[in-house]
Amino acid sequence: MDKTNEDYMEPVNVYVVVFREGALSFTFCNSPHGANVRRRIGKLRDDISNSLSSDWICYAMIDDIVDSFGPVIHEIERETDMIEDSVFVARAIDRGALLRQIGECRKKVMGLMRLLGGK
Repeated sequence: MDKTNEDYMEPVNVYVVVFREGALSFTFCNSPHGANVRRRIGKLRDDISNSLSSDWICYAMIDDIVDSFGPVIHEIERETDMIEDSVFVARAIDRGALLRQIGECRKKVMGLMRLLGGK
């Protein structure tokens, strides 16, 4: 998802109904997860042909959703490392910029916690 989009880091409800014969998923906004799962099935068709089930499709959907948090978590980790390094070399006049960095990183962490809350 585009970081400049106003819906970036906004919660999205994904509903998956699992039947014996298949799985039905839907959201009320655009979501790449269904297409990612179909692409994954296409790539792994030969390897998973015996184990492909509606349960596996549901698992793959959940796995793709969880994986989508990876880039955000890595970005926050990188930012916290930069802040930590800056703390040890910051001069008194650099504190304002450092506090802004901490505030921005805190906003991202709180947004991520809001998204993952109750999951």
